Amino acid sequence: MEAVSLTRRKVLRDGRIVVGGGMLIVLALVAIFADWLAPHDPIEQDLLNRFAPRSSEFILGTDAFGRDILSRLIVGARYSMLIGVVSVAIGGIVGGALGMIAGYLRGWVDVVLMRITDALLAFPLLLVALVLVATLGSSLPNLVAAIAVAVIPRFVRIVRGAVIEVEALDYVTAAKVIGAPTLRILRTDILPNIASPIIVTASFMLASAVLVEASLGFLGLGIQPPTPTWGNMINEALPRLRLQPMPAVYPGLAIMLAVLAMNLVGDGLRDILDPRTERAVQ
Repeated sequence: MEAVSLTRRKVLRDGRIVVGGGMLIVLALVAIFADWLAPHDPIEQDLLNRFAPRSSEFILGTDAFGRDILSRLIVGARYSMLIGVVSVAIGGIVGGALGMIAGYLRGWVDVVLMRITDALLAFPLLLVALVLVATLGSSLPNLVAAIAVAVIPRFVRIVRGAVIEVEALDYVTAAKVIGAPTLRILRTDILPNIASPIIVTASFMLASAVLVEASLGFLGLGIQPPTPTWGNMINEALPRLRLQPMPAVYPGLAIMLAVLAMNLVGDGLRDILDPRTERAVQ
């Protein structure tokens, strides 16, 4: 309990986690309550108000179809957060399980899993997701599945290394000697002690997932219009970028701030939870 209390104090004193966490909380609330926060219907067209300037009615103006940009940003946050969180959760569960199996069983199981992991890691995350979405189709479930598959190898590699390190400790060896079941050892002796790298990896992968989703939307392979996402909002604004840049600038800023918040939290957690990091918070 003392260690938990000390970690909590370090977290609350870390400016990166406080700022980044605050931004993520606001973003999560916006995503959850998007239907109530959006002042207008995000897909309703009003051609008489095309590219309307900022005003009390349209706080950020309108796009080429007269749709309220603020409303589309708010609803777009829901899809970015939903896809990012669900895909990283699936990737973390599957990749974590495979990493634990590879690190604990070793032998040919480890060799096979790690060669497949190395092959996938040879390709950028975006490229893996792009190929899968292009093959499966650009629906919400396919988008989540593609990003999840792309992040699985990252978790496998991190978790495997952590399991190998923890497995060498005396209490794990003692559990093996007394004949404790493998699943019990993994669940009670190993998993709690590798939670830190999993949490840190998840925070960085969440930022990557948001970027990949936005990139796929920008390329026209994400959720299709008129449903708003930050990526397809930029894509729709491209033809008129020189004359009307703001419809592209606003979603670009939203992506930047979301990824910045996630990376701030990830940096802070890494320094606190990894005692080998030289920049650990004192």
